[in-house]
Amino acid sequence: MINSRYENDGKPGIPLNSLQISVLDAVNAKVKDGVYEFESVPCGQCGRTHSEKLAEKDRYGLLFPVVICRECGLIYTNPRMTQASYAQFYDCEYRRLYQGKEHPIADLYEKNLWRGKRISAFLREAGVNMEGKRVLEVGCGAGGILAHFRDVFHCQVKGCDYGSQGVEYGVNHHGLDLEVGTLESITLPWKPDIIIYSHVLEHILSLREECARIREILCDDGTVYIEVPSVKGIRQNYKWDFLRLLQNAHVFHFTLTTLTNLMGQCGFELHLGNEFTQSVFKKSSLLPKECAVVNDYACAMRFLKSTERKRVLGQFFQSLKRLPLRFAIFCINCLGLTSTVKRILKRQ
Repeated sequence: MINSRYENDGKPGIPLNSLQISVLDAVNAKVKDGVYEFESVPCGQCGRTHSEKLAEKDRYGLLFPVVICRECGLIYTNPRMTQASYAQFYDCEYRRLYQGKEHPIADLYEKNLWRGKRISAFLREAGVNMEGKRVLEVGCGAGGILAHFRDVFHCQVKGCDYGSQGVEYGVNHHGLDLEVGTLESITLPWKPDIIIYSHVLEHILSLREECARIREILCDDGTVYIEVPSVKGIRQNYKWDFLRLLQNAHVFHFTLTTLTNLMGQCGFELHLGNEFTQSVFKKSSLLPKECAVVNDYACAMRFLKSTERKRVLGQFFQSLKRLPLRFAIFCINCLGLTSTVKRILKRQ
């Protein structure tokens, strides 16, 4: 385990409001009563079982065993909830626990409109033409991302999501073509040119089956956009704290390397990517056995252990960036940390 603070003690790693605490109690009760069932699984990338435990709880304090595969470096939840349990969780507790609001759908739609702008900018950087294309989003929420593509690039759009409340909002308030369901269950009126998975692939239980389905329905010259919370982005995005990244709904935790491994084995090649992680993939002509798999275990473990050791110092230096410049310089000089700050900030 990375550190004793990752033990399953029920203590949250982030502040929670009263609504989140009540939802948390409801989830824990369902786990205790066996309503939410768990299953043990092999690595979702290489199928092996040689793993090392990293954590026992998530940021909310929920039971959440997380391991890293020693054979390929993929980080995943094991044991994890079953598909039926996750489906109920997404429809009943997910949004309220994660956003801390009773009715967060309108806010989610607006947030995803902004995400749509950022995604289209990244696709443009990758040389993808979006004008008039057919766009499918899996895990679309209320459809804000799709609305951006429809309204700005005149795209035909289609989306699916487990959450019925978000789907109903997007259909009734914004006229979007959305369905409750998965990539496998929905009806597609056409073969998409662009498929979007924005903070969704980490929720998918059967990765290889999902990616095979993506390849089957995607146009030959189509594009897959995948954005996932990044293990190696925790210093910038999660306050140097791996625990803040861990959420019970996330069954996989990717780096760009492990994501590229997975997609390469499923018939895709990386065209553009970063450790945010944002990525663009296209169909590859290579056979899975011809795609090199890079074991990210050693690199990921070095990064996680180093980040944990420097966590408090990293958080302090990061907070200095938010202070007025003169006051930050004053604090640094008073503490005699000038050379240390310069060295740390350059690494971020």
